[in-house]
Amino acid sequence: MSAARRPLIGLPSQSPAAAIVATQRELVKATVTVPEAALTLGIGETLMWRLVKEGRLRSVKLGGRRLVPMSAIAALLDEPSAIAGD
Repeated sequence: MSAARRPLIGLPSQSPAAAIVATQRELVKATVTVPEAALTLGIGETLMWRLVKEGRLRSVKLGGRRLVPMSAIAALLDEPSAIAGD
């Protein structure tokens, strides 16, 4: 079997393009942008940026982008008073 026709290890026998699309659907992002984090929590971007600026929501800067780890969103949900500012 040629390399181009060999099935990918761990994936069902399908075309490489179909395997990539199927794999991408299963990937979960480890980080999201600040606007995406706001959408995830159902709050406004202004409040989300305030949480980041005040250090109540952990974020990282990679290149020119400010990203919020999904684990930080989960931690924020465990402490909802952080959003309310109590």
